[in-house]
This record gives sequence, structure tokens and C-alpha cells, in this order.
Amino acid sequence: DRSGGADLQHVVCFDEYQEASYIIDQIPQDIITILETLGNNKHSGYIVGGAIRDLLMGIIPKEFDIASSATSNQIESLFNNTIPVGKAFGTIIVTINQTSTEITTFRKESNYTDARHPETVIFTNTISDDLHRRDFTINAMAANPLTDEFIDIFNGIEHLNKGIISCVGEPKTRFQEDTLRAFRCFRFASQLNFQIEEKTLNALSILSKINKGSCPFPLLFTPVTPWNLLLFTLEKIPNGLLILVVIVIII
Repeated sequence: DRSGGADLQHVVCFDEYQEASYIIDQIPQDIITILETLGNNKHSGYIVGGAIRDLLMGIIPKEFDIASSATSNQIESLFNNTIPVGKAFGTIIVTINQTSTEITTFRKESNYTDARHPETVIFTNTISDDLHRRDFTINAMAANPLTDEFIDIFNGIEHLNKGIISCVGEPKTRFQEDTLRAFRCFRFASQLNFQIEEKTLNALSILSKINKGSCPFPLLFTPVTPWNLLLFTLEKIPNGLLILVVIVIII
């Protein structure tokens, strides 16, 4: 199914956006080659996540991620140079001309028993399912310039234009599923100079009180373990927030 199974009311022509020509010019040929290969073999494929967000903001992405209807086995059969880095979760790294790109099968996730990783992963044929599992609306857009599709189910462009961070779906549920999303929320707000949407901020505040009593820092409801702190650092949190966490741990 090359359509990706998206709700048609959320699919618009790529060239309807003023930034379309700039966006297309910034997509590397290796990424276009991957999308062409998927399409020529009757699989849908979309650039997703941070790359779309950055392109819309006029920033050249450091990396591109692709979501596809193709299974991990099909991806491995279509490309010569692959690494099964997260095959159990549907992710295969494909390298073309020194450029490595993660391609992940459309999926749904549930039962985050450790507040970090999903216990259940269900592969699907629809990009809509895949976008519903993402953290923030500005990261939940998908595009394929070859098929002239731009998918924005959660008003990500509107939120980019307004400069706000808003969760996909129910904020409290999103943060309880994966506690590192709280770190990402503050990181995006700091790096992009965005405001955290009221419902999202309220969820952080409520969860901080549940987990840390009267702790005035919503960020700190996340369990502080060596692993989470390492991931936190790797997420490139602004130094000020990292110092704040370290100070609180010491205290």
C-alpha cells in the first residue's frame, strides 16, 4: 500500500507550502533514492520526525529518519548495505554512499512497563498509526516529496508557527509511558525558544507532585538512574538544565 493509509483529510499536496521548494532542495539524494526504492517496490515511505520539523524551520537536518510500510526483512532485501540495529522494533540502518539512515516499519506501541520502553510493538501498514505513537506534535509530521504528500494529523505546522510544545494525545499518558519525554520537552522549549502548551505543562506539574511531593521542578519527576542520566546527557540537554539536575541529585 503506497498511500500509507493516512486519513485523507490530513494529507495535503507538498507544494501547497511556501517552503516546499526549499525543503525539497535540502533533502539529500541518498534519501530520495531510499524513497524511490521503497516506492518502486510497492512500499510507502515517509521522512518523519525531527528532519521535517527542522526543514520547516529552515534548519538543515543532521540526520533523516524514514518510516515505511516495508517490514525489516523486506528492507534488508531491498538494500545492499544494512545493519539490523533494532530489528525487533522494526528498525534497520541503510547505508548509501556513506550516508546511514534508519528505516523503521510503521508501528504501534503499548504497555511501557519500565517507563521507558514499550513491552508490545505491533507493526502496521499505516503512517497514521506510526505518528500517533510520537511524543510532540512538532515531531509527528511526515512527508514524501516524490508522492507529493505532507501529513500533519496533529497540527504540527500550526504549533511550529505559534512556537509551542504540545504532546500528541494525552500529555500525562505520554510522560508516563516514557519519562525521558519530560527531558525532551524542556530541551525543545529551551533550544527552540518555544513555550510549553498549558495542558502539557500541567501534566508535568501534576506528575512532579505525585512523584516528588512538593518538588518545584516538574522536570524531576523522572526517575534518576545512571542509565537515564546517561541518556539525558546524550539527548544534548542544555547545560543549564543538566547542571540543575546534578545539583538536585547532590542535594
